[in-house]
Amino acid sequence: MTKTNMNGASLGEHLSNFKNSIWNSASEEDGRDEWQHPVYNTNSHSYNLGSELIREHSVRNFDGFRRCWVKPALPHHSMPEDGSEGTATQCADELKSLEDFDTLEELWRNFSRHTSMHGVTNIENHERRRFSRVFWLILVMGMSTVLIYTVASLMIEYYQYNTMTRTDVKVHTKTAFPSVTLCNTCPYRRKADTPDAVSRLVSSTTKLARFLPVNFTDPDIIAFLARSMFEVQDEYSFKPEDLFFTATYEGQPLNVSEDFELIETSFGRCFTFNGPQYIARHGSRLVTTDGRNSGLRAYVRLFQDDYFIFEDMTAGIRINNKERSG
Repeated sequence: MTKTNMNGASLGEHLSNFKNSIWNSASEEDGRDEWQHPVYNTNSHSYNLGSELIREHSVRNFDGFRRCWVKPALPHHSMPEDGSEGTATQCADELKSLEDFDTLEELWRNFSRHTSMHGVTNIENHERRRFSRVFWLILVMGMSTVLIYTVASLMIEYYQYNTMTRTDVKVHTKTAFPSVTLCNTCPYRRKADTPDAVSRLVSSTTKLARFLPVNFTDPDIIAFLARSMFEVQDEYSFKPEDLFFTATYEGQPLNVSEDFELIETSFGRCFTFNGPQYIARHGSRLVTTDGRNSGLRAYVRLFQDDYFIFEDMTAGIRINNKERSG
């Protein structure tokens, strides 16, 4: 092949000479009858594109980075730095490799040679023994089958929207009864025989004191204040016999004087059933039946007519439950 001078020749003639020079040399070596690469038509844009593809492919070529070079048929087509030149057959082969893969076999070979999956690469590697390639083939197929099965199972299970409900039923024939504390909302009961001194003194400790002034020089007030606090509390506080009309537990009557423990609270004197003293001696009471007749049933008397006038005018019973271990 020889260089073609640009003087006195059109661009189309130079491209035609370039194509013919490549094909003539190639046909002499391998007997090709037709030039089939679509890049080399008669326009300068396509030729430049083909040149760029040749350069790019020569760098990325898998088989030893072979350089495809043809003697320049155009002035701007320069020689490689190392001064080497390829044959037209080599150039045609390189251009042929740039075409799209026509079959699945060619696509598979290209994928297996360039993929980062080691199993696929080892299957296609013909330098390995057949036993090794078969082993890798079985391994890859097995792992792929497991992967597909796992993903499919998870997808099926997910779209079934299954709901798991677990209910454990435990039947206890006996359970510990809690401690029950009852307090009258009025901690003290007014005595009918001596209401004047106590009523006036108690009323003086509330917001009603300005309406009921107390004369602390009154002999009854002086006598009342001379008594100890424990004496006053014992005399004016409610007793179990006063508060409880009747009480039963598990259908059995209770002795309110013995079965209810007296405790002092911020609400005054209160009474506790199944209290700490009883538990210390006998253990916690147990409930063995259910229904309205089970547990503790108590009927109380409020003695609302005997209430003192306090800031809180509520009448009733305060109840507090506290769990006790068996």
